[in-house]
Amino acid sequence: MRVSPRLEAAVVLVPSAAELLTVCRGASPLELFWHTASVAVLLLRHRLPVAVLAATLPVAFTGYLLIAPMAALYQVAKDIRTLRTVGCCAVLVFLAGLLPWWPLRDGEWTYEEVLFGVLSAAMMSAGPTAVGRLVRARSQLCEQIAELARARDRERVLLAEMAAAEERARLAREMHDVVAHQISLIAVQAGALEATSRDQDSRGAAATIRALSSATLEELRHLVGALRSARKTPGLADLPALVESTGLPVRFSTTAVSLTSWPEAVQHTAYRTVQEALTNVRKHAPHADVAVSLTAAAAEPEDGPALAVEIRNNRSEATGPAERLPAGGHGLPGLRERAELLGGRLESGPTDDGGFRVCAVLPGTRATTAPRASQLHEAAR
Repeated sequence: MRVSPRLEAAVVLVPSAAELLTVCRGASPLELFWHTASVAVLLLRHRLPVAVLAATLPVAFTGYLLIAPMAALYQVAKDIRTLRTVGCCAVLVFLAGLLPWWPLRDGEWTYEEVLFGVLSAAMMSAGPTAVGRLVRARSQLCEQIAELARARDRERVLLAEMAAAEERARLAREMHDVVAHQISLIAVQAGALEATSRDQDSRGAAATIRALSSATLEELRHLVGALRSARKTPGLADLPALVESTGLPVRFSTTAVSLTSWPEAVQHTAYRTVQEALTNVRKHAPHADVAVSLTAAAAEPEDGPALAVEIRNNRSEATGPAERLPAGGHGLPGLRERAELLGGRLESGPTDDGGFRVCAVLPGTRATTAPRASQLHEAAR
């Protein structure tokens, strides 16, 4: 259950304003303005969490206002990804909470004063930091659970489509292997009866049966063809929808490339290459910028033009196991086998800026005869 922004604002601002009322009496106009500004700046904590914390630290040094810097530290721990920054901010709040206990009269602390001052400053800094990191971890966990749920739904839809395609293929095979064979026998027997019968009525009935059988066979061929053509494989025209469905910041570009002029095997392999590369980016660099480009490349002289598919992402700032999803390690080898079956090649590896690059070059002419569907299926496995 996600906390509403209004409830969160009330939890942060109401105690801070109430604490402000405790220092209004006896404060000078300058001090009152200073304390009020330290509480009001909390309204900007979502946009500038570190700056808001820096603005609220001075009132913590005085020892009069403590809730405002604690609320600002909570926001820093919740919104800032880098642990080093969060740790530095927590140390600053700890020192700010410890300074009011510094001895001013005789220059010495008693044991009780030291212990109370350290514990107070530690609670003032450790408490908001721990709560903020806990809320951040919970938010990330909820996002990953939602992403896994969406992936499960997509997988369920794909499995349903695959089951429907397999059922259509089974029906097509049954009609082709059984029904077409039986109707062909009927047509042959009717033709033989028409040729050998001496009775005019029998020859007429046999001719009608043969004509109906031939028409039925023709209709059956159209129906089988429709069932088989329903097993459409995704191609280049489906890439924009794929890119949009990933939820990643992807720049998709095509340079002198038609999305429909390439052979079906090339289009399908290019689609699977982009799909697998974007899946890897989602697993290993979910906050990285991605560029997907399709260009016409030069292949071997006898192969003619080739399609170059490149997926490149920069370095992601996200670190830690909580932001990574498990990987099987079979995606890129399968893509390389697909490209080699088409007579092409696939290259992958890290880039100089800390990102990753996948590039497949797929020739457009050899692909029309090189692989069969079963070979591509084995390569995908």
